[in-house]
Amino acid sequence: MLPDPNDRHVVALRAGAQAIVASNVKDFPESALKPFALGAIHPVGFLLDELHLAARTFSSYSPGRRRTRRALP
Repeated sequence: MLPDPNDRHVVALRAGAQAIVASNVKDFPESALKPFALGAIHPVGFLLDELHLAARTFSSYSPGRRRTRRALP
């Protein structure tokens, strides 16, 4: 059970998520989320993770690709 009864609806809305993004991470202890295969992450941590993933995606493009834009006169 979650420490805050008002947060029960969040777990009910799982829908395939891997984590709950919440600024009140303390209200989502690992012991309460583990049975649902969920974790909790603060919004700042979530955004940093997303930026890291995006950087890896963009760096996977070949640096030797031709530019399709023409140089400005």
